[in-house]
Amino acid sequence: MLFIYSPLITEVLLVVALAIVGFTRRTVIQRICDSKRPSFKRTLLRTTLNEFYFLAQLVQNLYTLHLFIILLYSILPETMQNMRTERFLYRELGLVIGVLVIVYEQIRLSLMQGSLKKEMWLPVLNDNGKVIGCIARSVSRSLPKKYYHPIVRIAVVYNGMLYLVRRSKDEFVSPDTMDYPFHNYVLFRHSIDSTVKETLGSLAQDKSIAPRFLIRYTFENEKVKHLVSLYVICLRTEEQLNQCKRRSGKLWTAKQIEENLSSGVFSEYFEKEFAYLQNTILFAESFCCGN
Repeated sequence: MLFIYSPLITEVLLVVALAIVGFTRRTVIQRICDSKRPSFKRTLLRTTLNEFYFLAQLVQNLYTLHLFIILLYSILPETMQNMRTERFLYRELGLVIGVLVIVYEQIRLSLMQGSLKKEMWLPVLNDNGKVIGCIARSVSRSLPKKYYHPIVRIAVVYNGMLYLVRRSKDEFVSPDTMDYPFHNYVLFRHSIDSTVKETLGSLAQDKSIAPRFLIRYTFENEKVKHLVSLYVICLRTEEQLNQCKRRSGKLWTAKQIEENLSSGVFSEYFEKEFAYLQNTILFAESFCCGN
């Protein structure tokens, strides 16, 4: 008799065990958050455990529902019960639920892997600017200002003026403001120099255009913390300028920029950089484009 109900007994024990595991979730996650491990390791461990607890909760809920259905069936009048239904509920439905959970999880993991392949992986820096790990950009953005990432920004100078374009409305920082046409994250295992070339695109093939490093500084606001490497390129011809042109782009004189500072026209990055550019831009243009 016990053999007949052994699948049901196993199921009850599984539900009880998963319920106990569920009660430990808050304590375990809190201990990880309070640990002294590097932040990227804590995030990775917390993400893994959240996946485990999600699956455990799903299995617990499904098998609890199964047990509840069996309970309802057992109190039905005998005239409404039959051996075939009883066999299915007691011995087969539990197995079907297990198989469906496995199939669901495999499909979910396949979809997640597909999205991870499209994910942008960013290096995580310590306070000294050294790479200590990596994290997905989407995860970093969900935890504002928690991680320190490197970016490159490239100012474009033509005839003593700065060429600026309007940032996308989807930009995470300073959307729909005026900024340089070239700026990008330095991806994990990519160098700053290679990122500069990739960001410039076809302009990088022109040997007469040499990006010059100007300054490296930390940009920080309520959303992000970035190690900014600022470069400048000086264009000599309109043909070169045309390669940079965007629909919303235009050349700005220093005076025009000064008149619009702190008015929300320019990006937060540019607002911080302009004072430095203003003091060095003529020198930078001479340095880049001089004889």
